[in-house]
Amino acid sequence: MLLVPLAAYLAWMWWAETLTGVARIDGTIGVLLGLYAGAHPAANGIDLIFTSRRGLWRTASPLHSAIWLLLNVAVLVAGLFAVIVGAAQFSVRI
Repeated sequence: MLLVPLAAYLAWMWWAETLTGVARIDGTIGVLLGLYAGAHPAANGIDLIFTSRRGLWRTASPLHSAIWLLLNVAVLVAGLFAVIVGAAQFSVRI
């Protein structure tokens, strides 16, 4: 679910280059959205590291576990891009 607002923000910034017309507000929205969305898969990754090594594989099939892991990585990468795009808005003068 977090991938949808991230993709919408990144697509809007790609095509329109501004959401509100004020670069600082656009940047703040991007950084906060990216940090919020990236916090969930990062927490899942930390949980995976500190739980038992087979904890993920016991509850689901290997295919479902791999899909879950790939979706977490995709959301984490999209959150990173949103933070980068949002931070880049702070240097833009409108």
